[in-house]
Amino acid sequence: MKKVGRNALCHCGSGKKFKNCHGQKSGGGSQGFYLLLGVIVVLAVVVIFSSFSDDPSTSRRNFAPQPGAAPPGKVWSPEHGHWHDTPGEVTPRIQPSPQVGGKPLTPLPPGPAPAGKVWSIEHGHWHNAPPQQ
Repeated sequence: MKKVGRNALCHCGSGKKFKNCHGQKSGGGSQGFYLLLGVIVVLAVVVIFSSFSDDPSTSRRNFAPQPGAAPPGKVWSPEHGHWHDTPGEVTPRIQPSPQVGGKPLTPLPPGPAPAGKVWSIEHGHWHNAPPQQ
């Protein structure tokens, strides 16, 4: 059988050169590589964004376990790792300390509060307001 030259017309009758028709190498290696790379990137993005979920049941954050019995008027916050005032009950404070846990208190930022939020001077950011009963 005679070998077909790369620049000869293809034997299938397409009118194309053999090198551009049936003479192409069946690599597909680079396409497969890019497909695999794309799948890996998509999975990485899903894993990263699922760790930012606000739902503790789906979040991958480490929550601090409650250290023991609750002091009066306090509830444990596993998300923050410390005690908070029980919603609706504010523990009276004579004078707030300038620091909590070695971190300075953050004053309320200027302007109105966002809807459904309350400012936390301990954490320096907005929290969801407790539900009204």
